[in-house]
Amino acid sequence: MSLPLQHPHLIQDPTFVTGTCLCFTQAFVLLSSSQFILLYAIPAGKARQGKQDRNSIVLGGIESLVQNMHGEDITEVEVETRQDDMEDNLAHESAVTRAWASMCKSRVRTSVTLGIVGAALSATLIAPLPISHDSVGFVLALEHYDVTLHQPHPPGYFLYIMLGRLVQAMVGDGWTALWLLGIIGVGLAVAFIVRAGWEVTPGAGVATGVIALFSPLLLAAAARGETYTLACALSAFIGWRVLRLRLTNCDKMKEVIIVSVAMAMMAGLRTTDAAFLLPLWSYGVLALGWRGLMIGITVGAMGTVSWLLPMVSLQPGGLPAIRHASSMLSSGWVAQFSRSSEVGLP
Repeated sequence: MSLPLQHPHLIQDPTFVTGTCLCFTQAFVLLSSSQFILLYAIPAGKARQGKQDRNSIVLGGIESLVQNMHGEDITEVEVETRQDDMEDNLAHESAVTRAWASMCKSRVRTSVTLGIVGAALSATLIAPLPISHDSVGFVLALEHYDVTLHQPHPPGYFLYIMLGRLVQAMVGDGWTALWLLGIIGVGLAVAFIVRAGWEVTPGAGVATGVIALFSPLLLAAAARGETYTLACALSAFIGWRVLRLRLTNCDKMKEVIIVSVAMAMMAGLRTTDAAFLLPLWSYGVLALGWRGLMIGITVGAMGTVSWLLPMVSLQPGGLPAIRHASSMLSSGWVAQFSRSSEVGLP
């Protein structure tokens, strides 16, 4: 038995077709641009770090040379002078340590502050009711999960629905739960964008955070009650961990596991974004060579299975029903764009 199209009137709607094309184009451009910027920043950051290391080595060598020029005969005055110099050096090192600790604190404080401001701004744009057919499907899925009824539409957005049910259990209303997730997603997205930029320079972290803070696309997405803001937050998190893999002397094995788990979560939250982020993820895990890639694939596969099996068990009809609903949606898109091209729509 074939399933009817859930929204046949949309096929005849030129605004819907044109808007959909623009949304896909914009998403592709944004994701491609972000990956290009990250991959360009990585070698630039490495070059800057290498230059700083070379300067430290040169200064250390000069300091040792000056110390060795004193010779073997050292007077009491020279001993006292050296002691004073050592005390000054220790004081300088403690000042540097305090400055570094303050910088680390400001990094966290800046990201948290901008994240809270972003969440507060997005809260002013919340709609009182769902404003799209997708958000209606998400609200209905909180009560009964069935992708064949577009509750939600394929591929299922399983982790998003589970998060929504968790929040709904606390607030008691499905739509309120979804827009709260949207607000939380904006705050996390801004915070993770700041942390990602800070791995390059502190100025880059602040600048990217402010740009994201006043992005109308990000703020307005929270009002739709859909997956966009949480997907943006997880994308920024993945980009941040990739930068750590490539720019810092971190525990690379730990970072490979973290970024691979995040990719598995993205697949359960918004599958298309996980596909777009695969090149960036691959570049990150390859910091450990082929070993890192194999570990990343293994961890990602295990993480995907951990949510895929519950999704299949929750869906009436199991995996065949999910595949059938997905094929019906795909054929509907093909028919929709074919009719658009026949009437000369862009």
